[in-house]
Amino acid sequence: MQPQTSELTSPLWFYLPRTIAFLQYSRAKLDPRADDFTPICVNYTIIMLAVFYLEGCLEAWLRETVSAVPLADHPLLQELHREFLSKIGKATSPEDYNRQVELICGKKLSDLCADQWQGLKALFALRGALAHGRMIEASVTTDGQNHENSFNGGYNKAWEYLEKQKVVTAQMDVMQLGDVLLSDKVADYWVSFSRDFIVVLGEALGGNEQKLFKQARFDSQSGWSYPPL
Repeated sequence: MQPQTSELTSPLWFYLPRTIAFLQYSRAKLDPRADDFTPICVNYTIIMLAVFYLEGCLEAWLRETVSAVPLADHPLLQELHREFLSKIGKATSPEDYNRQVELICGKKLSDLCADQWQGLKALFALRGALAHGRMIEASVTTDGQNHENSFNGGYNKAWEYLEKQKVVTAQMDVMQLGDVLLSDKVADYWVSFSRDFIVVLGEALGGNEQKLFKQARFDSQSGWSYPPL
């Protein structure tokens, strides 16, 4: 008997909402007067997990949508199908997802989630800086009352976006700018942003793409609680 190979997939995004909720729950029990270090570390992790949740949902949905397309019995088309599935797992930027979603849905992700697109780019830029442990470099211009801050790389993209959303302000203590980007308020903002992004995407889809999205319950809010409901 010839050996047979079966390909299985198991998305891990569904573990992340509960994990994020657990970290927020645990963070709330910390006394910042006794330990002002650990909450910052927790927020570092929360922000990263928020991005992982977004990417996990996008990859799983794209794979399911592509796999649901009837495959013609032609070696070239079958090879292109396998190649595209492989590329889905290698996407690392909003631009990558933009191209993949457009191929599948006929619309770019930046069109489906137009109001959230700049936020997505800012979050991925922040993720890149945090993932590589980049230092924060900032310059501050002040006339004694008003301040203007500028940062290096991905931190600056995140700061400019958060400032427009009024999550942070230029008047914050320059000596605490690193802590500000990893504050409770900023971390919780990115969690809400990630949750809302997936909901908006599901509502913007149509036809079979939306049907598959709803079946997988990517936009379910039931897992975002700790202790579990």
